[in-house]
Amino acid sequence: MIEGNADIEDANNANSIIKNISEGINTLTWTLVSDICGESTDTLTLLKNPKAYAGKSQSICTDTITLHANQAYFGTGTWKTMKGLAKFDDKNNPNTNAQILRNNTVLRWEIDDNCKKTSAEIQITLINPEKVFAGDDQQICSEQTTLKAQSGNNLPGTWTDETLDGTAIFDSPNNKQTVVSFLKPGINVFSYHTTNKCGTTFDEVQILNAIEQPAMAGEDIISCTEIITLKAAKPLSAKGFWTINSGNATFENS
Repeated sequence: MIEGNADIEDANNANSIIKNISEGINTLTWTLVSDICGESTDTLTLLKNPKAYAGKSQSICTDTITLHANQAYFGTGTWKTMKGLAKFDDKNNPNTNAQILRNNTVLRWEIDDNCKKTSAEIQITLINPEKVFAGDDQQICSEQTTLKAQSGNNLPGTWTDETLDGTAIFDSPNNKQTVVSFLKPGINVFSYHTTNKCGTTFDEVQILNAIEQPAMAGEDIISCTEIITLKAAKPLSAKGFWTINSGNATFENS
């Protein structure tokens, strides 16, 4: 044996039986030795195909995949779609690229060498980025509310306060539905993030805390003209209006 592995029953017999030939390339040498004419040799190559191996089943984030089957030493190897839908760049290439057009597609790698036919299968699962809905926007008159996110899996997610100088505290920041407290007056923005193998997705919800601060008309003014600009605190959602308690005045916009 020069290459590979096999059991030769009688190495001195020209018609010896060879057993247990290993998969792949096996090279043997037959040698004749003569006291008169010297030595001559000839080489014999035996090819034995391995059993078909299609690689490992995979979960992918895009619809294109490189396959990793084993090579046939002789005969033909062929990719086939057993379930779902796929397109192969080269169906006879064990390492071809394939476009997976349907989820849970089953592919078969088949080796046929006219002696026997073997095959193996793998399943390709398409993973899509998770869709997340952080819930409907709310208008409340409270510093506390319940957030109600929705997503298509049971993977953990995370709530984050995106409000500038936000003061909110989540009872359970990794729960889709959680109570949030200490909302600032005005608009509060919260995002819910979830992650799978294909990355992170998120959605935002706005909560308007419409609790009004006490009315503030501004500081008293001493003016030398008949026209002044009033500077009351603007309400968040309520309507404010000016009235005359004493004296006379005209408002451009009361």
